[in-house]
Amino acid sequence: MKFIWCILFISALFGGINGKTFSRMRKGDVLYENKLYGFTLNRPKDWYAASPTELSHLIQMASSLIESHKHKFSHILSNWSVENITPLFGFSKYPLNATNGQLNPNILSMTENLNAYRNVKNPCDYFDVNQEILKTLAMGMKFIGTCQNVNINGENFKTHSIQTKIPNFPLIKQTFYAKIVKDNQLFLVLLTYFNRNSKTHLENIMKTLKFTKN
Repeated sequence: MKFIWCILFISALFGGINGKTFSRMRKGDVLYENKLYGFTLNRPKDWYAASPTELSHLIQMASSLIESHKHKFSHILSNWSVENITPLFGFSKYPLNATNGQLNPNILSMTENLNAYRNVKNPCDYFDVNQEILKTLAMGMKFIGTCQNVNINGENFKTHSIQTKIPNFPLIKQTFYAKIVKDNQLFLVLLTYFNRNSKTHLENIMKTLKFTKN
């Protein structure tokens, strides 16, 4: 649990992260296809897709950040480990670490095994326990509003928004979309943006998400 939040925290600063397993990108095309979970998404042709090596580096960074806090959440976590998270895709407007001070809107997705948590049965439960963890870690992240329903191309998602305040950095705004897919996996998509234009752009990308099977 804490691990995923650290990844999201880092991704908001440095850009998007790109998944590797069970998916393919057709070179020169804007279509991302994930055969394992049966969905497609249209990526802006000029957006960056990070490599598995970059993703691995982010995971190592996040792991080192959270290891010392693991004991604080035994009442929430059952048998949680990094292996419970599977990255799917991540796209950002600019390459990682090459933004020259520009804000870097991004969209990333992963799945997480809910069996690693105690008493988490649905996406809203997941958001609730994350709020508790964020308060404990005091990372400057704050949930905004409540867990809401949204339908995207016939698929029902739960959604929640977060804001992150970091000294000497613009306010980071994020929106989660979540739904349970097969084998009690929670499918997550996170949009990270900084103003109305970047939010609208990311929401338009999200609207292209289509599931062909469940």
